[in-house]
Amino acid sequence: VVRPERRRAEGDLEAERARLAKEIARAEGMLANERFVANAPADVVESERAKLERYRRELDLLGP
Repeated sequence: VVRPERRRAEGDLEAERARLAKEIARAEGMLANERFVANAPADVVESERAKLERYRRELDLLGP
C-alpha cells in the first residue's frame, strides 16, 4: 500500500513510479537467478517474493 505521507512528502508521482519500476526489475532479476533461489535461505527468497508483490501492488495503486 502506498503510504499517503510518502506521496505528500515527495509529491512526484512519476519519480515514485520510476522508483517502484526499478525495485520491481531488481526483485525480478534476483528471483530469475537460479543460483540465488537455490542457494539463498528460504526466508530470504520468500522475503524477495513478498517485496516484489508489494511493489507491484503499490505501482498499481498509483495508476497509469
